[in-house]
Amino acid sequence: MDETSNNNELFREGLLSSLLSYQTCKSDYVSPDTTETQTLAPLHMRLQKKVDAIPTTMQQKGLSLLEIQVRMKGRGYSLCGRETVGAFKKLNFKHQISAVKQDLMGQFWTPEARVIANSFGAYLFLHAQLELKPFPGRVLLLSPIVSGTSHSETGMRFYPPRADVLRQAANEGNFPTPENAVVYVGENDWQAGPRALNDFCETVGIEVHLVPDRGHILGADYVSNILDDWIHE
Repeated sequence: MDETSNNNELFREGLLSSLLSYQTCKSDYVSPDTTETQTLAPLHMRLQKKVDAIPTTMQQKGLSLLEIQVRMKGRGYSLCGRETVGAFKKLNFKHQISAVKQDLMGQFWTPEARVIANSFGAYLFLHAQLELKPFPGRVLLLSPIVSGTSHSETGMRFYPPRADVLRQAANEGNFPTPENAVVYVGENDWQAGPRALNDFCETVGIEVHLVPDRGHILGADYVSNILDDWIHE
């Protein structure tokens, strides 16, 4: 019993010593500013701030799907979509069009839907639209490809699958134009070919905006302004 009592006493003394040590340490601890924590900006605003901090020379490069997601989230919209890379890129052209058709009909076939397509992604959208009724929502096409093109100064050529199909459908009056679509293309964009693109859009009734001093990549700075105007129209 004496040994047990002695052990208990030692345990109590050790516990008290630990508690006193903890209290001493705690008194030196500076608690975080709870006011600052409570007023922390939402995640999408903090992400947008990070994106906006990118130098202007970098902002004039293209936007990834993630970057567009950040910008649309900051404007009150959620975004889902595809990038023409990875497993999707390995599909043949017919299956790529089929996947885009399924996306449109299964998730976005409403007047309230908004579709953004860029470059070859816009080419896929237009080919998918060719096999559907006119899309009922709003469509924003950035630097869209509509046919094969070439660059006289460098001799470079771009000839996508079914390169003449869209133009032929337009000339024959068989293209089912989306109900509300708009195009933005750089005046120096040889890949989209502003002249051929303008002819196509004029034939099918799509509004075209020619962007001065820009090429195929319109730039994050310019696209951000387009998004602000487009989603509030």
